[in-house]
Parts: sequence; C-alpha cells; structure tokens
Amino acid sequence: MIFLSLNDFIEATNGPKCRVFENPDPKELIEVLKKLKTSHVITIFALCDAFYKGRAQSTLDKGERLIIIKPDGTLLIHDSRSREPKNWQPPGSIITFSYNNGSLLIKSKRYNPREEIRITCYTLYVVITARLGRGGLSLEGSEKEMAEIINKNPSLIEEGLRIVKREAKTPYGYVDLLGEDAKGRLVVIELKRGIAQINAVYQLVRYVEYFRSTARREVRGIIAAPKISKNAMLILKRYGLEYKRVKIR
Repeated sequence: MIFLSLNDFIEATNGPKCRVFENPDPKELIEVLKKLKTSHVITIFALCDAFYKGRAQSTLDKGERLIIIKPDGTLLIHDSRSREPKNWQPPGSIITFSYNNGSLLIKSKRYNPREEIRITCYTLYVVITARLGRGGLSLEGSEKEMAEIINKNPSLIEEGLRIVKREAKTPYGYVDLLGEDAKGRLVVIELKRGIAQINAVYQLVRYVEYFRSTARREVRGIIAAPKISKNAMLILKRYGLEYKRVKIR
C-alpha cells in the first residue's frame, strides 16, 4: 500500500490499485471520493453517527465505525461486533458526498422502497480506496458462458436482436450485453444464471437510466434469466422494463 497526500493522488491518475489517506481533510477528500465511488471500494474508519429513514427510523449514536462503500452502490456500516452491519443499503443505491461545518457527510438513497441513510463523519482516521476485481464465484463464470451463447444466438432473447457489445462500461458497472433490436432501439441486457432478484432489477434500472441520458434513441432494458422472483418482477414492470426467460444448460 502507498501513502499519498490528496494533491499527489489527484495528480497521479495512473497510480496503484490501493491508496491510504491518514487523517485526511474532509473538504479535500470529497473530490477524491466523487471520482472513485463508481470504480473503487471505499473504506472509511471514522468517528461518526448515522440516521436511517425509510420503512422505519433508527439512529446510530456517535461512535467509531467502519464504513464500506462499493461501486455498485452497496453501503455497509460496521462496529466491533457481529458479522452483520449495523445498517446497510443494497446495490443500486445512490451515494453522495458533501461537506458541512468540518464534517464529511455521506448520503445513501434508494427510491423503491424509499429509504435513506445519512452519515456524519466528525473525525476521519483512515480512508482506503481500492480497485478490486470482479472475478471469483463459479456463478459469475457461468453468466459469462451465458453471455457467449447469447452473443452467438441473439434470437434466444428475441428475433431481430443484434448484439453490439459485451461488457459495456458505464459509471455504474459493466453491462453484460448491449444490443439493438429490429426497430433500432438500444437494448440493455442483464444476465442471471439463477433466479433474478430485486438487486438485479435496480442494477438494470441504473444502466438503462444512464443510456437514456446519453443515447439519442429509445432504450429498452431486459433481464434474461431462467426465473425471476415475484417482487423483482413487480419492480421490473413498475419501471417499464422486461423479463425474458432464458435457460441455458
């Protein structure tokens, strides 16, 4: 691990995968966090408190905690006990950073259901940013195989579909498949080898919203999986997105 000042970091655009900031100035740190939140895992050890508002309300009193923020929007707040976080937000949540009266403010928000966590960091002891890989579980490998098969046989999704790119990069992660349908509409495809759950829907929503803001044409979003959960299907329809049953052995 390499220790850098904030100025050194901003200048070193092609630096190491892992950077450590000791007792950083929160006002300067914000620009770093904004740049890295969609590409790096951010770990913050701080004196903080937190407030949750959503299906209920809860408050974490001021204390020393570990805050983990992942590029997919996941937020975890840990203390010294238990495997489970004291509070958390799932993938697809929107993370923002701001500065107020000497403190770093972190806000995590999601809209379906409507939930929000606000964290005030009064003292920053250590902040670590790390660019981690995506590989690992065999399930990910099988989804890659699924992408290869659909890439060669787009009609498994629908007739007239043409795949234009695999692993298309966005600020929110990599889209499994990007295609174009028979009417010239852009098609964003999220693949799941098993049962598609709610987090897959929220991830697709972020991808579709990104391409709708950048592409000058209509954009569709599709989850392709053998099955989809009932709740995931309800949310998918709410956002006007689609499900295609694809089962590859």
